[in-house]
Amino acid sequence: LTDKCGNCGGTENLMKCTRCSTAAYCSKKCQLAQWPEHKLICKMASKMASRTASAKNELDAIGAMYKTVLREGVNTVKLISTHAGCFSSDKKDTPAGVPDNFLCVHEASVKFAMLGEEKRMYGEHEYKKVFDELVLNEQVWMEFFAHFLNHAHAGDCAMVLQPLTKIYYDRGDYEACGQVLEMLSKVLHYCKIHATRAGEDRITEFCTWTEYGANKTW
Repeated sequence: LTDKCGNCGGTENLMKCTRCSTAAYCSKKCQLAQWPEHKLICKMASKMASRTASAKNELDAIGAMYKTVLREGVNTVKLISTHAGCFSSDKKDTPAGVPDNFLCVHEASVKFAMLGEEKRMYGEHEYKKVFDELVLNEQVWMEFFAHFLNHAHAGDCAMVLQPLTKIYYDRGDYEACGQVLEMLSKVLHYCKIHATRAGEDRITEFCTWTEYGANKTW
């Protein structure tokens, strides 16, 4: 976006927008001409940069981005990619081959991202919906996760199941914690099969907690 003028397409004497750095212009005239179109992006990008700069980690940064777009009233509909094709997160019907209640995973992962690390327990309702869905239709979900193109969705499930185990553990509900850990272990199996180098550290963290729980006497 910054290799040519955002208004006329010129490539000489370019200067980035000082507020957001997401666009460049060859002159003040071009910048003013495109301002009506650029101002929303400019405002959003600058706020995101400010809020993500203070985030403790990548997950908190993603949460800050979600909060920013929601506060600004921006449509957060997401295009979801699976082995069965792409579909929009605002559609209730999923493609053949995708679990019927797939969107509960999307909703839970968004909730997880929006909550800071110290507030993850407030997503219990959404996490529990994912767990209940996995238990109810386990074979369907495991067949879905077996496809390489669905590895990110297996990761999302693992991401929301982990805090649920901690919620139950801290509450002293060790039976429920053990049940979630068992399901988390099954999901992690597919995460490890399809793991990329970038995801290995995260998977190791999940596995360490799962193995710790599995070896406890509840």
